[in-house]
Amino acid sequence: MRFGVPVTEVDRINFSLGVEQTKITTFDNSPQRYIDFVDQYGRTTKTLLGGVSWARDTRDSALWPTRGALIKVGADAGLPGGDLEYYRLTHQQSWFFPLSKTYTLMLNGEAGYANGYGKSSRLPFFQNFYIGGLGSVRGYDNGSIGPKDINGDYLGGTRKLVANAELLFPFPGMKDNKSVRASLFFDAGTLWDTREIGSTASDGLRYSAGFAVTWLSPVGPMKFSYADPLKKKEGDKQQRFQFQLGTVF
Repeated sequence: MRFGVPVTEVDRINFSLGVEQTKITTFDNSPQRYIDFVDQYGRTTKTLLGGVSWARDTRDSALWPTRGALIKVGADAGLPGGDLEYYRLTHQQSWFFPLSKTYTLMLNGEAGYANGYGKSSRLPFFQNFYIGGLGSVRGYDNGSIGPKDINGDYLGGTRKLVANAELLFPFPGMKDNKSVRASLFFDAGTLWDTREIGSTASDGLRYSAGFAVTWLSPVGPMKFSYADPLKKKEGDKQQRFQFQLGTVF
């Protein structure tokens, strides 16, 4: 169950309550943390979910903003009474600055922190943060940035930082077309978990740069990007061309 309360013309508070049941099946080659989780909590868990968030949106447009800002602060938790108790805190801020009638500068920053509490000694592995790909650091495979176990499996992390800068402008040769927009971007991000056993806590910052096109198609917003990973390490999975449907960032 989710509902929101408009506080002002630009501010809104959202609440959520729910129940989640998770069933995990492991195999001989499953990551060790999956096996350890099942040994500690069993194959099936039930979680009481609760969340609250606040958002302030002063942008002049939700689809093609040229000025204003979007601020989001959220907290989600596995509440007492369920099998798993944990919390996730997130914060995002995006700013849009009109440089001219043609160009707009977008700056975005995101941070996240999560942990277990009470009967859960640590965060359930399937609630970890993941970064890499569209919406975070483009040019890297989805969810591939951050700690890995000894088998090379992506573990995610309990803490994340992401920053993006994007120069938005009309697609060349289609200045009067309001359904297509291009951009040049620079992305950076890191993910870590200092308590992950059998992994590297963090393998440093990743960043990339590239070109993107957003199209307001009849089936919804579509975004295409081509990025060059500028800081690569052995084992990184690159994905230079990426595509997303349903959101503009």
